[in-house]
Amino acid sequence: MSHWFHRNPIKPTEFVKFELKGVLTTDTCSKICGELRLRRDKLVGQFKNASNDLDEVTKEFNEYLRLFAGFLTEIQSSMADLENKDAGNKNSKLIPLIRFKWGNSMLPQTATEVSDTWFEALSMIQCMAMWMTKHAASMAGKDEVRESDAKECLQCLRQAGGMFQYVKEESARLSGANEVEGSDFDPKVMETYVLTATAEAQEVIVARAIEMKHDDGLISSLAAVTASIFSKADQCLNNLPDESFARWRRYLQLKHHFYLAYAYAFLGQKQLSEDKCGEAVRACKQGIAEYGIAKEMAAMYATATGPGTRIKPEQHLFFRRIEPLLNRHLEKAERENGFIYHQKVPDEIPELDVEATYGLAKLDSFKYPPPAELWNTAVYSAFDLSKANMPDFTKVKKGEECRPGNVNGRQKSGCFLSLVPKSALGGTSEDFCPGGGALVLSPTGTLTICDLTEDCPSTHVCNPVHGVCCTKLPTCPKTKKTMVNFITGKPIMCQFKQGRVMPCPENGFCETTTGFCCVPGAVEEIATPPPRPIENERPWRGQQCSPSTGCSGGAACICGARGNCMCECATDFGYTLASDGKTCQRVRRRLKEKCKTDMECSAAFSECSSGGCRCKRGFKRNGDGGCEPLEYRCVNKAAPLKRDEKLVTCSLKNSLLSSVASSFRSLKKSSGNSTDINDEEFERLMKGIENGTLSDFGNGRDDCPDEHYCVPVFDDASKPGYYKGFCCPSPSEIRPTCPVGEPHESSNPPDYGCSRCPVDYYCHRDAVATEKTICCPKPCVSLEDIYHEGQCFSMAYYGDSCHISSQCVYSKSPDTAEEYAEVAKMECVRSICSCPAGFSFADGQCKRIMCSIGLRGEPSIDKSGQLIRCERSSDCSMGHMCDPNTHVCCKGTNRCPKDYVETGEQCTDDNCRGINEICHRTKNGKAKICCTYDDVSMMAMRDSMNTTSSV
Repeated sequence: MSHWFHRNPIKPTEFVKFELKGVLTTDTCSKICGELRLRRDKLVGQFKNASNDLDEVTKEFNEYLRLFAGFLTEIQSSMADLENKDAGNKNSKLIPLIRFKWGNSMLPQTATEVSDTWFEALSMIQCMAMWMTKHAASMAGKDEVRESDAKECLQCLRQAGGMFQYVKEESARLSGANEVEGSDFDPKVMETYVLTATAEAQEVIVARAIEMKHDDGLISSLAAVTASIFSKADQCLNNLPDESFARWRRYLQLKHHFYLAYAYAFLGQKQLSEDKCGEAVRACKQGIAEYGIAKEMAAMYATATGPGTRIKPEQHLFFRRIEPLLNRHLEKAERENGFIYHQKVPDEIPELDVEATYGLAKLDSFKYPPPAELWNTAVYSAFDLSKANMPDFTKVKKGEECRPGNVNGRQKSGCFLSLVPKSALGGTSEDFCPGGGALVLSPTGTLTICDLTEDCPSTHVCNPVHGVCCTKLPTCPKTKKTMVNFITGKPIMCQFKQGRVMPCPENGFCETTTGFCCVPGAVEEIATPPPRPIENERPWRGQQCSPSTGCSGGAACICGARGNCMCECATDFGYTLASDGKTCQRVRRRLKEKCKTDMECSAAFSECSSGGCRCKRGFKRNGDGGCEPLEYRCVNKAAPLKRDEKLVTCSLKNSLLSSVASSFRSLKKSSGNSTDINDEEFERLMKGIENGTLSDFGNGRDDCPDEHYCVPVFDDASKPGYYKGFCCPSPSEIRPTCPVGEPHESSNPPDYGCSRCPVDYYCHRDAVATEKTICCPKPCVSLEDIYHEGQCFSMAYYGDSCHISSQCVYSKSPDTAEEYAEVAKMECVRSICSCPAGFSFADGQCKRIMCSIGLRGEPSIDKSGQLIRCERSSDCSMGHMCDPNTHVCCKGTNRCPKDYVETGEQCTDDNCRGINEICHRTKNGKAKICCTYDDVSMMAMRDSMNTTSSV
């Protein structure tokens, strides 16, 4: 049952002295406060190590809460009031005496300071729940997990989920703490923690069911429920910023598709046992498809932004174990179907059973423990509030904002670290942009914020002292020069908001008054080596291949009945052997040229008819080698919008279609049996559009004028995720029609439909007017084609021949951000898909990777111009070491002890981020640096066992 779990950092907090001075009138009162100080400090320290003993940490946690109980409720009252948020008259008189400061697990730059003991109690319970999930991950991450380990893992996850649920229910006691979006008291974040703990507890049950070989139908149902819980958790984070939550979301999406793959695999086994071989094959194929999506999510997780360990989940044992199982189930189903049953494999995806009635994980309800023996009525009364120095909220700390609020029936105030600097509250630009610079405002009028990962837009400069963007800013003293990042052209920051000082590149030093790297000499810039072509390692035509890696030279990996796979030209898709006898090329025929298949015709909306490429029905030649529609049609036989006799084109985001259609359909149903939309109803609909109720229909996603809507015709190659089309008047009839061309003969009134729509047609539905579908001609027949200015071009990958840059695509999305790399789009240079100048092809993308250790700058490359990848420094040449952040060889001398390598950060005492990191003083004694394990495989193994992040 070896498993891997993503983990967020533990909530940070400041040391609390519990100094109440004159309030403590007896020795027992002083003893309670003294023990609270010691126990809190010890408990926070134990949270930093996920491998600590569960019983010991649980004991310390309960003892602290028991000792803290008198600060929450009156001791003479029943402790049931700790569970009753409405028992306002039973609150402790000590609630507002002490200020507690806590950070957030997902927002390292924000913290909240409140004079409320319930804020402390709920934050500490959250911390304990987070530690228990980390401890569970360390138990489940072992290569050999014993039954006792699995039980302890399940126990931790169920108890952690109960604690998260308790905090969610009791958070109503707090005022203001949940106002910061993305904080740990944000209702969306709290719900995600509850669902994640529930789903991960469910994972343990699924693994147990598989290990004990329970019924295939039960395992499929349990896996499907697990997938649905992960999906619900992901949906809770929909509207939170990607820079903080992208990695967590990729994890939840990965697990969603991973357990869908399990669900379909065992559903196939169940259907095979019921002699439903055709359906079994379809289920197993869907399981493999879901696994493919999970692999893509795993790759995106490794490069996503946000807290969490930077590892590759697809290399973990739990991930590698499922692929053989999927292939084994599919091969068995196909073998039985081929030998005995000969059933047709259906096109429809089989439904999963998500109504499992037993075997589901239930959370353990958390109950606040009773008060410690030191508490009694006399001791409680001995806390004399008449001698208390209540917190003075008129003295606000720098960067804080205090607000009044109703907490447990009393009016109190709490102070919060503000994300907006004081200049936004009445200060001047000179306060934050010295030297005559001005603060940069966003389009909404708010300040533009920046940090070490989020740079300022355009040429504006980030002031690391305050974290705001300025138009100009002094960076180094007059006698020094500023060190510039050669990628962005902006100064290199070394200290953010008076925090930890980070090392500067070689010969540089950190100017702590400004937070920038300076150098005595000229500006330090590192030249970029010219890009070089890489060697293609995929097999060529006629060679054996693997479907997972594919072939070179345009060939396809085609497998025979016995499983032998060879690289061949896919003739069914218009490919033929090239003149070099080694590669395959797509045959492209112009209009009137001879052809054999529709795939060969390059003009959009063309087909191979009577041995030649000709325009389809409803189209004509346009004089530029393409086919254009005879007419553009709207529903209700209305004329499309034209200006100066020219058709008005539009752009529409594809996610908008279903939401707009459902809105019009609901409007139509509400008007009885009538098929028309009257003026009053249409006016109400348009008002809804203006108010943004139709999925931001009018918010730049449909650029047609009022009383018109966009009818999509084809994908917009220049804007991924958008369709291009033309504007039609708002509808009144529901008879479907093809926007361009003639419908297929099988799609006729009164039912229309797409049940017999051939491959060179697509199923069209007017997203606004009707529920009915109609079979309409595609501009490009092949799924490998893109439409561009009336022609169909083949998609091309790195190193392939091309005509336009829009052809050049990645095998995975290049839009995910990386901390130490910049990603660029490919270009068509000299008819070859290549990386732009200064970028190298690595990990399936055009990247410019920077070293974060040693001399910084560009990493080492081999003779072919490719980055030298490494797992440990011994993989690199002399004078180089392996960068633990980017896994590339970088110039420099390792200053860490044996078996350790630098992380690129400095430290004081033992405040390095990772659990596997140490703070080491260099030989010259001038600096302390953070060091981590030099062997990546050992570090990854430890991370998967501990699954801990920086606190």
